[in-house]
Amino acid sequence: MNAASQTLLLLIYEKLCALCIAQTLLYATSIAQTPNEKTDRYLITQMKQKQIPGLQIAVIKGTCVVFSASKGIADVAFNIPVSDSTIFSINSIAKIFAGVALMQLVEEGKVRLNDPIGRHVDSLPQSWQSITLRQLMEHVSGLPDVEDDRTGGPVGGRGEDSAWKLVQRLPLLAKPGETFNYMATNYLLIQKVIGFSGR
Repeated sequence: MNAASQTLLLLIYEKLCALCIAQTLLYATSIAQTPNEKTDRYLITQMKQKQIPGLQIAVIKGTCVVFSASKGIADVAFNIPVSDSTIFSINSIAKIFAGVALMQLVEEGKVRLNDPIGRHVDSLPQSWQSITLRQLMEHVSGLPDVEDDRTGGPVGGRGEDSAWKLVQRLPLLAKPGETFNYMATNYLLIQKVIGFSGR
């Protein structure tokens, strides 16, 4: 890139920054006249009604953040407030990303949905070997759950590594392909396939 191009890009960047600042100031002025407090009250009301302990919110217009707030408690047990740097767990939303990543591997020809899981993940129990990737994705694998329904944490209560060892010793809940049972074990295995096949 020559000096003229760099200068032009710098000017465009400076203009965009100035525009963002102007829009933000304009928005802030209009909020001051109307309802920044109204927005806060609305958020607090919704948090109470929906029993949301804490949240982060951002409103983005174009490339500018025109409003952002962090409210409530991030960790109820220790009364830690939500901040701009709080990291929230995305829980089952991770399954969406895992499913997309697996389908990308299918498109690349690295895996097939009818592949048995034993082809891609080492050291699995014999009864798990022939369960297919499709059955994992559709939650019809018949596998036991690596999460405890009562606590919401890993089965056995001793962390993820211990839960993984424990769940592999449990019997199948159903014959693969016969019964729908939404559980974390299916997508934990899909993540292992992605990690192995994506190398």
